[in-house]
Amino acid sequence: MYDENQNQTFKWIINIMKEKIFVDSDILNWNNKIRGIYGIFEIDKDSEKCLYVGRSINIYSRFLSKSNAHFAMLRRYIKGTYKKEPPEYIRQISTAIDAGKLIKVKILQKLPYIYDCYQFDVQRLASAENYFIDYYQSIGQCLYQIPDGSNTPENDWNSDYNKLKAK
Repeated sequence: MYDENQNQTFKWIINIMKEKIFVDSDILNWNNKIRGIYGIFEIDKDSEKCLYVGRSINIYSRFLSKSNAHFAMLRRYIKGTYKKEPPEYIRQISTAIDAGKLIKVKILQKLPYIYDCYQFDVQRLASAENYFIDYYQSIGQCLYQIPDGSNTPENDWNSDYNKLKAK
């Protein structure tokens, strides 16, 4: 089945990174569009630490199909061809791999469309993502995660905070 897929990032994951990155086989099946919540974990011996939680209407695509796909960015970062500063979780994944840790990607929750109401279907996905982010952050993991929809740049937030603190 994997021989049919010509995606270069996919080939990189299953051939070159196969001992370093384990991806749930449901995600690697590009013919099976999965909508839901996924997690990227660092595995070290018997411990598992969440680095990132995300949501997608097509998890395979979110990891492998576009230039801003998670593993496309990781591949460029590891090769040294990433042109700008990568997201923190990409650096964390790369650092974990360099330290000999396994990266595991798994589906946390499948959320097929119910088709009762567009807004409800969209909100269910966003709410589920926030649930998992809240959970992992409450146990000290996934701490660099910034929720989608954040429209306050961190520098502005820090500036406002420092002004309030000075009062």
